[in-house]
Amino acid sequence: MSSHGGYSHTDGGLACVSAVSLETANELSWMLGERVTADDQTTLLGEWQSDDTRQSISLFEATTETAIIRYRSPFGREHYVGTTLSDAERVRADLDASAVWHRAEK
Repeated sequence: MSSHGGYSHTDGGLACVSAVSLETANELSWMLGERVTADDQTTLLGEWQSDDTRQSISLFEATTETAIIRYRSPFGREHYVGTTLSDAERVRADLDASAVWHRAEK
């Protein structure tokens, strides 16, 4: 599975997920996203699933200032976005408060 394109923007985040709004977002290639999130220096902050459990969002702390968000579509396609850790903390609070997204059990 791959994500095409690669650009930086400051106007949204993951367009396919209305619950995720970011001040700073840098789309990552699938290969880079996989490598960074599998690194033993990266910490999983949480994972949420949609009501139908066919979609998921995972937040990772990559550095003390940087986070990675992985969105897995209903079709299994993964999209990665790099953002600030403070943005990721806001996303975590929004997902916890959402009626559509629920924290996945570890």
